[in-house]
Amino acid sequence: MNVAAPNRPPRVARPAVASRPAPVAARDAVAARRRSVRVGKAIVAVLVLVSIALGMQVSLINRQRELDTVQNRIDELRATNQDLVEQLTTAQSTERLREVAEQRLGMVDGADARSVPSPRGVIAPVEPGGR
Repeated sequence: MNVAAPNRPPRVARPAVASRPAPVAARDAVAARRRSVRVGKAIVAVLVLVSIALGMQVSLINRQRELDTVQNRIDELRATNQDLVEQLTTAQSTERLREVAEQRLGMVDGADARSVPSPRGVIAPVEPGGR
């Protein structure tokens, strides 16, 4: 008894999985995954660039503070230098030298001088034409 098989098509060998086209949903999932990986890499790159820019900004701010501090010190030293130049100019003036000599050293004007003190005593003024 030869019983015929139910109406089935003859068996055909299936192609290998790799040669079969992927279903549309699977291809879309792979494409979505690739896009998400690219977006993730782009986000990481942007974050790295932003952190570098912030680091440079902080460095720039610190350098500007140092520069301001040095500039303030230069301004202070210039003001002090100007004061010292004025003091030196005043100290070298003839009027100031005369004032210091009269007050601190006891200098008297030539018209007022009658005698010159010496360690041995007072020396009499020299009379004109005599000894």
